[in-house]
Amino acid sequence: VGQEVEVLPSGKVSRIRGLQSHRTKLDTAPPGRRLAVNLSGVSHDEVQRGEVLTTPGWLRPTIALDARLHLLSSAPRALKHNSPVTFHTGSTETVARVRLLDMDEMKPGEETWAQVRLEHPLALVKGDYFVIRSSDATLGGGTVVDPYARRHQRHHAPTLQRLEVMAQGSEGDVLLQTLQAIEPCDLRLLSNRSNLSPEDARTLVERLASEKRAVVLGGQALTPRSLIYSAEGWASLVRRATNALDSYHREHPLRRGIQKEELRSRLGLSPQVFPLVLPRLVEEEAIVEESNVVRLPHHQVGLNDVQRRSIEAYLAALRSDPYSPPTDIALEDDLLNLLVDEGRVVRVSESVVFDAGAFQEMVDGIVATIKEQGKVSVGQVRDRFRTSRKYALSLLEHLDQRRI
Repeated sequence: VGQEVEVLPSGKVSRIRGLQSHRTKLDTAPPGRRLAVNLSGVSHDEVQRGEVLTTPGWLRPTIALDARLHLLSSAPRALKHNSPVTFHTGSTETVARVRLLDMDEMKPGEETWAQVRLEHPLALVKGDYFVIRSSDATLGGGTVVDPYARRHQRHHAPTLQRLEVMAQGSEGDVLLQTLQAIEPCDLRLLSNRSNLSPEDARTLVERLASEKRAVVLGGQALTPRSLIYSAEGWASLVRRATNALDSYHREHPLRRGIQKEELRSRLGLSPQVFPLVLPRLVEEEAIVEESNVVRLPHHQVGLNDVQRRSIEAYLAALRSDPYSPPTDIALEDDLLNLLVDEGRVVRVSESVVFDAGAFQEMVDGIVATIKEQGKVSVGQVRDRFRTSRKYALSLLEHLDQRRI
């Protein structure tokens, strides 16, 4: 009594006002007890037959499940792949379709792996029993092995092996298989999907991490914010990251590295996951992080003689008129970006680039004027450095954007 609960799949959240078992009032009720529950703010006509009462956030409805399916020997006919059925579990039912994963037709009395696609979402957990019926007969039933199934390739040996482990393996094996199906994930989600208590899930994850079968990101200690990968999943991510960087370096040999946000996008990681992944990649020396870019440890920018001469000619042109540098001289984009990355030039607008030394002199002069007079005008900057309004305005707008 007083506990917050959730009705699924509708998602209504309520609080228990009262409990009864066989007309006897109770304050608490253990599992396995037949109950009447008085829900605060929820009338009986708002609750449908077959809905599940549970703790908020523990379950989420599903529309696809993997199962071990048995067809009754008394079934009137064979069950073909993708057959429509009525799916019954608990006190609920829905139309469903059965995908046979390792055969095309299931004869009466046979047992196989199947994926059941539900027309309406249901709240299920691993180990739940179900029955399937046609319009006129009970066909068979089975046990839910994975309540949140992804679509599988049929006749796929690794998938069938994973399901065998999910059904028959130890708790550690089941948790690892569940992790591989949903990684990366946090401890709470892994606990829910494995149908384990948070304490048991924590113990198993810590053991798997110590055995190098799982990787925990976000610090040494396992916390609610920790991110968990299987060892295989993490190794795959490391390969994808290094391959992405190798490809980028080959495409752009004159750039120091890839922007972090672009790497995140190429890896398909969320903004919440990437900040936990990046430090671990650096810690394992798979990548090198430098300011706002990332590169492979062996990557070095290499210039040929023609490129070096182009750079020297460009810098000489900028320095020839440092406060009004020419804007009509072209330099390859990658070479210009390299000079910007190395801090040898500063690009203040699309067309205006200053030598770094001249830029710093102008910044120092502008800051000094503001400190003395409280402000500075475009005309003052133009006159002080004997430049044009175009350069003065571009410079001041750049300093404003950088909050200098």
